[in-house]
Amino acid sequence: AGIDGLVLPYRTASASQQPRLAFHRGVPVIATNVGELAEQIEHDVDGLVVSEVSVEALAEAIDMFYEGSRWLRLRASVRPPEVDAEWAQYIRLIA
Repeated sequence: AGIDGLVLPYRTASASQQPRLAFHRGVPVIATNVGELAEQIEHDVDGLVVSEVSVEALAEAIDMFYEGSRWLRLRASVRPPEVDAEWAQYIRLIA
């Protein structure tokens, strides 16, 4: 929780729980738009989604993260996942 943000520079992915773990700790996320990462992050609300998978695009997003007080605004907007509600929905779906 003492970090500014979590950077997920994936080139490929199917799914990851990393954004949820970061949000649980109140940490915003910068991630490439692969797999379902972008579905977990609200761009410029609780993190930044990098549309192009490249070193340059990721570096640009990290620079954007620290422009002005953006990282503080993103951090203030992070909401922890509603784990109990998600499990209840999952149980309903498989029952």
